[in-house]
Amino acid sequence: MFMHEGTVKTIESDDGDVIDCVEINKQPAFNHPLLRNHSIQYAHATLKHNLYFGAQAYFNVWHPKTVNDECSKAQVWILGGLDHYLNAIETGWMVSGDDDRTRLFIYWTSDGYRKTGCYNLHCPGFVQIDPFLALGGSIKPVSIYNGQQREIQFVVKKDEVTENWWLKVGDRIIGYWPHPIMTGLHYCGTEIKWGGAVLNKNVGNHHTATQMGSGHFPGEGFGKASFIRNIGYYNDSNNLITKGLHIDSTYATRPSCYDVKLGDHGGANYGTHLYFGGSGFSMDCL
Repeated sequence: MFMHEGTVKTIESDDGDVIDCVEINKQPAFNHPLLRNHSIQYAHATLKHNLYFGAQAYFNVWHPKTVNDECSKAQVWILGGLDHYLNAIETGWMVSGDDDRTRLFIYWTSDGYRKTGCYNLHCPGFVQIDPFLALGGSIKPVSIYNGQQREIQFVVKKDEVTENWWLKVGDRIIGYWPHPIMTGLHYCGTEIKWGGAVLNKNVGNHHTATQMGSGHFPGEGFGKASFIRNIGYYNDSNNLITKGLHIDSTYATRPSCYDVKLGDHGGANYGTHLYFGGSGFSMDCL
């Protein structure tokens, strides 16, 4: 059985997840494998033209169908730097391959997705301090179409003293990206995105049938389409800004396959929010 470098104990959870436990200074976050790039379809909303010291939102959780060993993600990106010096911190939930579970993930790069960065703890970068919540672990239950909606909060925030970028999921502080590896985010981020992404391998010379979000389009609205609510960012005074937030743009690579739109749900405490997702391959998405 494969174990990550530095493993001192392996735990199997009640739902079958296998988690390698390592000493904090020997976790695989201190190795250097290469990153492979993929062709991605996006549907997201963007904030830019400001200085950002963190981001947060509540993510509706689903289990979209995936095919051809592809993946489907709902996430927040914090970006800083340009071209080869682009830094990105990503976190959210994803479904990959034929996995029957929705899983927590993180991702990062410090050189524009070229040679640095990886998912979870498979390479150097993220230092985990929470001994119980596993990166890559399953999230359940998930939302039901036209039924009960499930959600989870993600917060990425820069510490004013250490300058590290910290991750909080729900009420748990998971760990941090050390500031020396994030040169483009050394001071702050310059762009934040919230939304979905799908890997498209173009098998059969047509668009993938992998779903995004709930697998339904934003126009179906609350309870049917995937949503991200209470979108906000941290400013240079360490204040969380959620009210009066102006989204700079929304973007979908191919709106006939996956789309995004700002929401108008009247529920209390939804704040600035959006719907995103879609079914992938269809007569309109070839």
